[in-house]
Amino acid sequence: MVDEPDPRTLAAQNRTVLEPYLRPLPSSVRESVLDQLQRGYESTVAPSPPQPNDAAPDFVLCDAQGLEHRLSGYDKPVVLSFFRGGWCPACTIALKALQRRYPAITTHGGEVLGISPDTAEANRRTAKELRLSFPLLHDADNEVADLYGLRSSIAPLLAPIYREHGVDFPEGCDRLDVPYPATFIVRADRRLAETFVDRDPTVRMDPQDIAGIVRRLVRG
Repeated sequence: MVDEPDPRTLAAQNRTVLEPYLRPLPSSVRESVLDQLQRGYESTVAPSPPQPNDAAPDFVLCDAQGLEHRLSGYDKPVVLSFFRGGWCPACTIALKALQRRYPAITTHGGEVLGISPDTAEANRRTAKELRLSFPLLHDADNEVADLYGLRSSIAPLLAPIYREHGVDFPEGCDRLDVPYPATFIVRADRRLAETFVDRDPTVRMDPQDIAGIVRRLVRG
């Protein structure tokens, strides 16, 4: 059975994600979590990504099958989609939306690479569950996220939400490092055509816009 596309915008879909996980929490904890999220969105500690026309930092990462992907090895526009992990509901919504536009992106001559700190095994599960056709790459220790100025930390106050999904902070660590969800569209000459980063993990670049940009790049 094929899932019917959600007619709402990606941002509207994502903003409903947290509600079921916050509702069971004690009111004091729920308010603290919401306050923490708001402070995080308004924080002066912002991502520092490269900007349009900057050179895209090169990298080599492996997909779930162990195959290496080198950014400079592509001679076509490449969409880099950084996501926190397959455990993140906002990320899975975004990945599914990107998959729906993936045929258009490849028809226009582009490629998509999903990047997260998830292991190869976790990426295999995510790709299977979401029926993804594009590669998901394992960014160990967020090294590539660092190259793109995207490393962020999830505060301990938010741990109840993540434990609901079976995600625990590493032993001896009081924070979980993940990339800010972001989209970079890289031209064939390895310069950045577009960048999109938001502190709010529910806000993503719309895949329809991504496909349109790839189409314009290929057509010149």
